[in-house]
Amino acid sequence: MRRLVLAASITLGSVSQLAAQRSPFARLTGGALNPGDPVATTIAYGAAAGVRDQRTSFLVLVLVQSQNRNSGADLTEHARTFVQVGFERSLRPKGVRLREPFVRASAGALLRAPFATAPVAGLGIGWRFALLPHLWLVASLSDEIAWLRREQFSCSSPWPLATPGTCVINGGPQNNFGGMVALEFRPRHGRSGAGPD
Repeated sequence: MRRLVLAASITLGSVSQLAAQRSPFARLTGGALNPGDPVATTIAYGAAAGVRDQRTSFLVLVLVQSQNRNSGADLTEHARTFVQVGFERSLRPKGVRLREPFVRASAGALLRAPFATAPVAGLGIGWRFALLPHLWLVASLSDEIAWLRREQFSCSSPWPLATPGTCVINGGPQNNFGGMVALEFRPRHGRSGAGPD
């Protein structure tokens, strides 16, 4: 938790320097973020905050990925947390004001205690749809790629090909395929002449 608070504090401080000249926004997100297999549904939820101008957004994104797939399970048990700083670029066609396709690139850390923190980079595409003047629906597809370190630890139920009493997590890149839906709130319009947010 301390690492999460520290990472969020540093990145939010950087974003706040840009807020004076751009419009702030906040998102609440839910969907699936599936480690290693795009069809292995794993619930994910989170939030984002940032600033934007007419076509570009800078944001801090926090996603919590549940590791439990059975009905009624505690979503926070063994959960992993993605903390990233992201950049989004709108691909809105000229003259289209109520929907915005965009691309996203992000980088940060995957917190997965008691295991080692892993670097992560994300790539995604998405669409924003205006619901109300200050409320947008955001749908996105992404791949959050984490580079895991090989780790060995004691366990009561040994895995195949492991030393008895020892479990091994193989290192290397891990794809986390995501399909997310978010509500984005924009509390005020941007600079004069920037167009509707």
